[in-house]
Amino acid sequence: MALDNESKQNKLEQSEIIKEINNDYNFNFQSATIEYYQNAVGFFLSTIVSLNIFYYMLIDNKSLYYSWPFLFFYFLFDLPFCRFDVKLHHFFGLCMITSGYLLSIPIQSYNFILLPIYKTEISTFFLIFKLWNKDDCLVKKYNIPPKIFVLNDLLFFLSFFKFRLFDYYNQIIINPSTYYVINKYSENNIFGRVVAYTGIFGLLILNSYWFCIMCKMLFKKLKKGYSEVYLEIMCEKILSYTYFLNILIAGYSYSDSPNSSNIYDMVGITTLSIFSYKYHNEQRKMLLRNNNQDDLKLDSDSDSDSDSDSESDFENNKDNKLFNSYLKDKLAIHFRSFLCLLTCGNFDINSPFILNNKELLSLFLHTNFFILAIIYIYFNYSKNTSELLIESPQQSKASFILNILISTPILYDSCVVISNSNDFTAGINLVFVHFLIGLILKMKIFYEMNHFAFHLLLMVQTYFLTRCNLRCNL
Repeated sequence: MALDNESKQNKLEQSEIIKEINNDYNFNFQSATIEYYQNAVGFFLSTIVSLNIFYYMLIDNKSLYYSWPFLFFYFLFDLPFCRFDVKLHHFFGLCMITSGYLLSIPIQSYNFILLPIYKTEISTFFLIFKLWNKDDCLVKKYNIPPKIFVLNDLLFFLSFFKFRLFDYYNQIIINPSTYYVINKYSENNIFGRVVAYTGIFGLLILNSYWFCIMCKMLFKKLKKGYSEVYLEIMCEKILSYTYFLNILIAGYSYSDSPNSSNIYDMVGITTLSIFSYKYHNEQRKMLLRNNNQDDLKLDSDSDSDSDSDSESDFENNKDNKLFNSYLKDKLAIHFRSFLCLLTCGNFDINSPFILNNKELLSLFLHTNFFILAIIYIYFNYSKNTSELLIESPQQSKASFILNILISTPILYDSCVVISNSNDFTAGINLVFVHFLIGLILKMKIFYEMNHFAFHLLLMVQTYFLTRCNLRCNL
């Protein structure tokens, strides 16, 4: 009986994962016939593009245009039959193809952009094999060892990251030559410039989204065997200390060009590190306390009314302490962001404290948005503030509104820092980090450990903010 129940549970978990795949990544198509031809054409196209890459690298460095007609007609004719996210992929691909013609860019000047895009099709081979083995049909039909397809999934994951993200990002997105070439040939063709950049950044955004879904599917499998409460408590314990690493990161970065204005950002990071520690430590204590209450089921008849009242007062004090640490943490976030902007403006610590228009607007946004957050919390959670701090589906709206109130002034500060920095690469990296932060917070890729991933990205954000600040002219 126990084995049957375990088997049913495993099947249920597998069905949940499959359902999530279908809802998010959705490997299913409208009909088996369409799916068959899409897989076949996709495999053929990947073969053509791969052969073109080898031909270009070994024989003719002007041959990358050879694959364009195949790609163009495939994207065009497959548009009516594919799902929405693949339609976007085909649209961005068409933008990339047509922009070369619209701007009349010579192939020699466009090769360094085309080659990384062509290489993204290498991961399609492993995807096609994955689709062909849907429901283990190849394993059952040809007695292929399942480990072969486990290896295929691993290669698909690695090749997707390597070619569609890492190489694409490094060879195109943060490559100054990309923007030089496109801007050079689009001086009198704004439409062509828009089409080119739409294709370039659209593919990056879409591939990042797909990779996040793959990571979410993978982490859901890896976290089996661990209870949600255990992961939440472990996450909060780690989060109590992670932000302190930002002090080391910023100190290391600012050491390249010591300046008295760097002290502002260092003070902001240190302050936020302290209050982040206090908040996440209180959050961990609350999770431990709630877990102990769930484990210890006391007979309510044996408790006196006075004991119940004293216990209620104790819990209220604990909740108030956690809520106060929550507010201080949010205030410290605003404080750190504003001080980072002062560092960007090379605000001399020994000079009179006079703010320019951009800094005054930042101070206005931080002050008013924090007050709005307090008002929102007061009118919605004045009776029970602990509800605000407990993750639940009902809290998604509240979390979204509070995240908007907190992130809006920070995004403004980041835009000012990026727009006034001479470090082009750091600015592009900072924009992408903010995009990934939004993606992780929205999709909750790592479930109970999602906030830890958020803190890791904050470390990357800190590094690129400091790099921008070192070459800022506000």
